[in-house]
Amino acid sequence: MSESQVSFKVSMMSGVEGSVTGDASEKVLDVRSRILEALNLDGLSLSLFLDSAEGEEVKDAQSIADLSGRSVLAVVQSEPEWCTNKFFKQAYIRGRRCGMEETSEDTDLKVHAGGTFTYSHKFHDHDAECGYNHDTNVTAKGQWKVRWDASKKVEVLELKGEATKHDRQHVGRGCYDDWDRDSNDGEGEPDEEEEDTSAGDRNYDRTTTEVFCMRLSKDVLMTEDKGRHTRGGWKVSSLGE
Repeated sequence: MSESQVSFKVSMMSGVEGSVTGDASEKVLDVRSRILEALNLDGLSLSLFLDSAEGEEVKDAQSIADLSGRSVLAVVQSEPEWCTNKFFKQAYIRGRRCGMEETSEDTDLKVHAGGTFTYSHKFHDHDAECGYNHDTNVTAKGQWKVRWDASKKVEVLELKGEATKHDRQHVGRGCYDDWDRDSNDGEGEPDEEEEDTSAGDRNYDRTTTEVFCMRLSKDVLMTEDKGRHTRGGWKVSSLGE
């Protein structure tokens, strides 16, 4: 081991232990994947504490040089505080042409203690001029766990379960771009027979059940909501508030 490298011991209450070696310039965040490997853990979220009477928590931003020759206790965080019993909400709306066209999305995610979640996502799009309306509603429930993404060095909320998806679309008449495409001279409206055929092919109402799997990183979920007219960001509150 070179002079620039340091080593420290890691252990768990179960008795599993190992050692981690790294460059003195590295932070705890940089070696988390090596800690998991040393303890034979598969991507789980961990809290780290100095194995001493004070039991001081080891922070990600801390230099591993501070841990040289010391022992660190690793505790699996099956239900981290930042996401357990939390309600994550996201909303977006974009109107165009004085409301003639509009797109909106609403997402609710409830993460319950005990490892269960409920999820819903509603998407709506309409164009009043074309008589076009589209709605997609997805509801899901299942189990969640927090894992460690070694490549991005961040905790990830992993959701797995079953989803019901309802798609509904109605087109009252052909849109102007359809008229231009279907007509020979690019002018005028399609006749009624052509219009009905075009619209009929695109009208549907269907419900499907499918496997649901989603991964959301902690930094994404904790990004502050910037209002309904800006994509990205979440409002976070405790369940029951």
